[in-house]
Amino acid sequence: MKIMSYKSSSIIITLVIIVAVITLIYTPKYVNADDVFETDVDQLAITSLSITPSIYEEILTLGETSTNEFLLTNNSNIPLPIKSYIRVFEASDENGGVNIDDQPEYERLSPVSWIQIESPDFIIQPNTSRTVVVNFNPPSDLPPGGHYATIFFEPLVPESYLTSSSLSIGSRIGGLLFLIGPGDIITDASLIGGQTSKFVFFENKLFPEIKVVNNGNIHVRPRGNITYENVITGNIKEIEIREFTVLPTKTRIATLNNDEFLWPGIYKYSINIVYGNEKSKLSNNQVVYYLQLVYLIVIMLLAGVSVLLFWHKPRRRIIRTLSVVIKGK
Repeated sequence: MKIMSYKSSSIIITLVIIVAVITLIYTPKYVNADDVFETDVDQLAITSLSITPSIYEEILTLGETSTNEFLLTNNSNIPLPIKSYIRVFEASDENGGVNIDDQPEYERLSPVSWIQIESPDFIIQPNTSRTVVVNFNPPSDLPPGGHYATIFFEPLVPESYLTSSSLSIGSRIGGLLFLIGPGDIITDASLIGGQTSKFVFFENKLFPEIKVVNNGNIHVRPRGNITYENVITGNIKEIEIREFTVLPTKTRIATLNNDEFLWPGIYKYSINIVYGNEKSKLSNNQVVYYLQLVYLIVIMLLAGVSVLLFWHKPRRRIIRTLSVVIKGK
């Protein structure tokens, strides 16, 4: 077997360089945040029933009765006996989960006690709608701030009706009630987190975890963006922080709406969030050195290839070594 010629080794080295460059250029990095849309109550939307409005918000007048109408639509082909009722809910985690109390205590100040549904049990005919009247009778000593409940509509259908095409008929549907007691309303939120490692080598660590804490007694709906500026190129990208709801005394993790491509480099980012009627602002800034591990490997490979290509002595030694390995001598 002949010793590898200088020409052959040069061709191989050139091919290695081409492959490395292609890898560097066409290895995109996409940061795909979980596409978690704002969902305050789990499993409230089903195919058989629909409700309008799905979210109702009102500033109450204590000691007085107010009324609102909900439109319930039966999208199925059978009549549905409906049982409706009120349940209190609260945030169960930092990701938008909700805890619904299905065994409520009928305390005087609980929304379960002062929200009444007129004719709560009824039958709704196929492919028709029915108006459901709800009365709010808040007591005069109701504490100021937010009070949160759900109006549920639950079909009471015998199992014999439930076929493979109508299994969802047995589910309940609900509308969210964001009710505000007047008085000393406190709208106050703070930003925690918003920082990541200064040197980032893994793509899932590039974007900071953004948490908003509601320090007030009424819900807030923050929204905003993260602006990333590449210090080297000057390119600027804006990533949306979609609006989300944070209940009083609770913490919520923001969802980033992003599929932007980011090159390795030095990035200066700025978090900008607004909330409340007064457009109060929350912000944070940081400089991040971003270089994914795959790029480090490619750079090291290119550096090694460059040494082989342009430094004569090491190249000769490596070729000599390869020939010995191949020949087995």
